[in-house]
Amino acid sequence: MYQLTDADIGEFRVLWKQETGQDIPPETAREYAEDILGIVAIVAEPLTRPHEEKPP
Repeated sequence: MYQLTDADIGEFRVLWKQETGQDIPPETAREYAEDILGIVAIVAEPLTRPHEEKPP
């Protein structure tokens, strides 16, 4: 899994505030950011697998 830095969480909090108008504590921001990254990893996983060759 990804290791988010304090700077990453700070940036996430700024973006969250811009989009929602709400302040969230760093712990909540970390939880939300990790959840989002987990979802993106699941969705992107098929794109990172080698393509299987089709039989002739």
